[in-house]
Amino acid sequence: MLHRFAVLVLLLIAASAEFLAEKDWLAQNSGKTSEDYKVELEAFNKKLAKENAIEAENKAFSDADLDKDGKHSEEEIIKDIMKQGGFELRDDGTYLEQGVKEAFIRADANDDGKVDLAEYMKAFEGKTEEDFKSSDPNGDGFHDKEEQLNHVSEGQKKLLEEAHKSAKHYIETGDKNGDGMLTQEEKKHSVRKHMLKTAFNDGDENDDGKHSKDEVVAVVMKQKNFLKLANGNYVEANVEGAFKYADKDGNGEVTLSEYLKAFPDKKESDFKLSDANGDGIHTLEEQTNHKSEAVVHALKESTEQAHEIVKNGDKDGDGHLDMVEFDQLLAKDEL
Repeated sequence: MLHRFAVLVLLLIAASAEFLAEKDWLAQNSGKTSEDYKVELEAFNKKLAKENAIEAENKAFSDADLDKDGKHSEEEIIKDIMKQGGFELRDDGTYLEQGVKEAFIRADANDDGKVDLAEYMKAFEGKTEEDFKSSDPNGDGFHDKEEQLNHVSEGQKKLLEEAHKSAKHYIETGDKNGDGMLTQEEKKHSVRKHMLKTAFNDGDENDDGKHSKDEVVAVVMKQKNFLKLANGNYVEANVEGAFKYADKDGNGEVTLSEYLKAFPDKKESDFKLSDANGDGIHTLEEQTNHKSEAVVHALKESTEQAHEIVKNGDKDGDGHLDMVEFDQLLAKDEL
């Protein structure tokens, strides 16, 4: 009985405290408009997002600090880059692409410990016979588990090479005390500087040291997963892969039946829409020249966004963004 009474008292006290707090809040915020509350909410959300980002940043640094000395060595940076790229370090010092074991088991439909070409093509959409052969080192027409665990893809080789270069660059540009390692602050500064330079150079198509509005449009479109071709057209980033996947006989043409078989959610009307000359066949050239509704919409949206980006970042009024303006614009977004 005494216990129930004590709980009741505590509930009454809590309710009273909540009432007083609400009353105090209303007193402090009386007279504010809905727009005032909207501004306050946006400020709160921005502050919360920044706090979460800092927490995630601290955790990421700690997780990559394998010996827990509060610094990152060149080797730790390499391992971290590989991990972020989807490769886990094995006991023998080599890297294994995450999910390879599971992918092999899934592809081995008859559970005989081997994956033939038919099983491979069925399990991995978008892959080709050439892809199969490239990971069949003994050329026996089968993938076995050991073969796949030891296979080093071109993607892995490229990422490891880039990881070594990046780690070396980070140490060289960020190590202030010359101990060959980076504190969290040193690494943050070095990585940001490297990413800034890389991002700026990637977007500077004509290498003039500035970003024009058209170049900014291309960057924004790339973020939306659309690529700019040499002829100036934009296409979905996977258009070439999708075409090769549908072109089962490899003759450089996709018929209606191949199209519908490759993309079950599509209809004959979709095929005709991107069949520019109406000959009943898709070619890769035809597809890269086709402007889908998605491309048109994304380009319109990206052009508007690019206009605002240049307008907000162009301090000298030349209609472009140089490296300093680009850096200041990014720093503003990071606040």
